[in-house]
Amino acid sequence: MPSEEPPQPPVPRTGRVLALVVAAVVLCGALGVGGWLLVRNDGDDGRGGGEGRGARGTTSAARTPTERESDPEPKDEPSTPTTPTPTPTPSPTALEAPLGFEVAEGPDGQSLFVPEGWARTEPKDRVVAFASSDGGEQLQVFWVEDSTPVESVTLAEGYVSGKPGYERLGLRELEDGSGELEYRFESAEFGARHVLDHRFVAPNGEPYALVATGPDTDRSAQRDLVETARASFGVVQEGVSDDKSALLGR
Repeated sequence: MPSEEPPQPPVPRTGRVLALVVAAVVLCGALGVGGWLLVRNDGDDGRGGGEGRGARGTTSAARTPTERESDPEPKDEPSTPTTPTPTPTPSPTALEAPLGFEVAEGPDGQSLFVPEGWARTEPKDRVVAFASSDGGEQLQVFWVEDSTPVESVTLAEGYVSGKPGYERLGLRELEDGSGELEYRFESAEFGARHVLDHRFVAPNGEPYALVATGPDTDRSAQRDLVETARASFGVVQEGVSDDKSALLGR
């Protein structure tokens, strides 16, 4: 009887062994990569090692500043208030005599314009008079002691109202506070006369009177005489000007 040989174990297939080896290698590699990723993520969220935190800090330091982090614009400094320089009060402007007039001296040394060639009386009791060569026209200049120009001419009317043929032509207060009494009367020597009595406060603060007398036939001449003397009272200089309207402010 032939002897029976014991059965041989089956020989494993080479392909199967190789597949098992490859699977084992892939499994080990996957476990290693997963562990590395876990450690890396720990460092990024601040809960891991110092290397991850350091890299994050470096990125923050290199960041460009935003608008809020930039330097604020400088504010305007308040300006120091300056004290205004006071404007000096101008002194009266010197004037030049218009044609037909010359500089004369009043009762207290004031300069004023009067017609050329008129004679001047010596001051007495702060009164001075200028008269034409025939005496038919004259200008009296004197200081008054009444409280206001209007009160002064009102009182003056009480003295002149007794003249022959007295007739009041006007008693008024002007815009600048001056007072005027205008009247006519009859003169035995010169006939009908016209008088303009103008009282005002001079630049020196003192009250004065300008009383012009002339023929009643030319009342405008007395007005012109008074206005020229008043405009120049205390503020004239030597010289001649042909612009009389500028002198009178017309």
